Amino acid sequence: MDFNLITGFLYNALYFTVSLLIIIGVFKRPYFNVLLSDFIITFMLRLFFNKNKYHLISGLKLFSDAGVTKVDYVFVSVYGIFVIDKNNVKGRVFGSKNKNEWTLKINKSLSKFTNPIVTSNKKSQVLADFLNINSDSVYPVVIFVGDSDFKTKMPENVTHLGGIIRFVKSKQTEVFTSEETAVIINNFEKCKVNKEIITNKGKVVHVKSVMLSK
Repeated sequence: MDFNLITGFLYNALYFTVSLLIIIGVFKRPYFNVLLSDFIITFMLRLFFNKNKYHLISGLKLFSDAGVTKVDYVFVSVYGIFVIDKNNVKGRVFGSKNKNEWTLKINKSLSKFTNPIVTSNKKSQVLADFLNINSDSVYPVVIFVGDSDFKTKMPENVTHLGGIIRFVKSKQTEVFTSEETAVIINNFEKCKVNKEIITNKGKVVHVKSVMLSK
């Protein structure tokens, strides 16, 4: 019996098993799901939409006296501004547009969380105020990226990953000109590099005022 051969085989088997367990452990960690969902969302929005008509901005922050408004993604187009927020949860989700709190059920455990539509609507209003535009041109979108299952009927702007494409494509009425979208994008990009830009009235560069100055 060749003990060296057996030892080598057992070593390789152990190495493979440990490596597999480490990989599985990494995949199951919450931060990996967040990174993966970020990649998928960015990939889909850039793949399915014309980059000359749609512009993606991620990790946007607006600073004001009331605090900081953080938005996962802002998708700017002539058809409107899509304010996209992620919710990374696992379990069965119960909720409706008008309820202040939603319920998350995992096995027999129940927990409450704030209605994400309310949060997304507030962020959308902050962006509309920042740009001094009608809030009807800003569309809040909530994406659930975890292993979740909707157990109640959700509005069209609350969806899983695949539904974001359908929702964005459903808006085909132009509400901005190409020049206006360029100004909007420029204002948002400034926010990413200049933390002094705030949303207080009279201290923000508005889309309308910029367009009038041209």
